[in-house]
Amino acid sequence: MAVTHSNISHTYIRLNATDVFQASGLTVNEQVYEYFVTYETVVKEFQIQISDEQFAAGEAFRIASLGKPYSMKEVFGFGWVMFMKALGKKVANPGKDGDHAYVCSKLVCIYAGINDAAENLTPEDLYEMLSAN
Repeated sequence: MAVTHSNISHTYIRLNATDVFQASGLTVNEQVYEYFVTYETVVKEFQIQISDEQFAAGEAFRIASLGKPYSMKEVFGFGWVMFMKALGKKVANPGKDGDHAYVCSKLVCIYAGINDAAENLTPEDLYEMLSAN
């Protein structure tokens, strides 16, 4: 938040009324929503329509990803992407971890089938993308 000057610092998938799927606390995990809101400030939630096929793919991804590490390499890579953006250049995130580790925005994008370039999307980018639709 200090680097981006944004109040959007985290994204997650709300699976149902009680569960959250996220990359946080150094792992990919699930958490009870009631506990989640005790330490996160929810700015906005979006209801996203996805196909049955994407839902099945998202669920398979969720199950396969639980317990994988949070990608600190991608977080530092975001810094490079933002620095280059300030210089007017568009670059790929050099810290891409593939399917070995995840950051929150990439996790949401993959689950929902939102964007092929998820490594470059910050939580604020994802918020703006969803707000525009």
